[in-house]
Amino acid sequence: MAIHGCIDGYSRKLMWLKVRVLFPVVLHDVTFYLQHRLLYIIQASYSNNDPKIVAQYFVQCVKECGHSPKLLRTDCGTENGLSAGIQALFHDSDTAHAYGKSTSNQRIEALWSKLRPAVLGWIEYFKDLIEEDLFHPGVVIEVHAMRRAFMSLINDTLTEFVTYWNCHRVRKSSDSPGGVPDVLFYTHNNAGATVSDVKIAEATAACDVPLTITGDNDMDEYLAYVMEESQLQEPRDKLEAFNLYQALCQAVEQRS
Repeated sequence: MAIHGCIDGYSRKLMWLKVRVLFPVVLHDVTFYLQHRLLYIIQASYSNNDPKIVAQYFVQCVKECGHSPKLLRTDCGTENGLSAGIQALFHDSDTAHAYGKSTSNQRIEALWSKLRPAVLGWIEYFKDLIEEDLFHPGVVIEVHAMRRAFMSLINDTLTEFVTYWNCHRVRKSSDSPGGVPDVLFYTHNNAGATVSDVKIAEATAACDVPLTITGDNDMDEYLAYVMEESQLQEPRDKLEAFNLYQALCQAVEQRS
């Protein structure tokens, strides 16, 4: 499961939280220090750990914030190398990036401790499908069909979590007065380093890669074609998603 998210360290507001692929799980973290704000990006990506995906979320976050972080802190994984280079580009200095251990990021650890119960139901559901011989992780088409069928519903779960998180009260800490993340975020006067449009364009080009549902752009297009030809609809709940998963597997097998 690929979960990409961003949390503001001052207000604890979740900026975004999305899922991309389902198996396997690899967790990474990125920390942003703004002038008066500490921003964390948390991501899990599929096994090839494409650094362009991690960097794409970093660049998009900089665009939305309107400035770049004072310091970008990441773990030592190779998937973070491009983000480190882009941060150096933004600041014309490699001192704007530092490596560190994810376990030292208390905000990230606190977020994951709250997020895990929200996704635990999905984890158990997929385990049950495997145990009941209804899903085989070693069968490529089944994995792709599973991702296509369930991704939007899992994103709905994450959206609900974001809404809850941003409206709940956080405790006071050494660098935050405590309160409701949404309120703290929008009432706090933030400042950061401005990045030129030229550098933004260069960074965007460097991490230009399609974000897919299945992890394979060609497979996304093929399954979209199968759904259209078979008149399959987007699922609204878990049962409809499972039915879509089975229908996709059967339709692909018939076309083989």
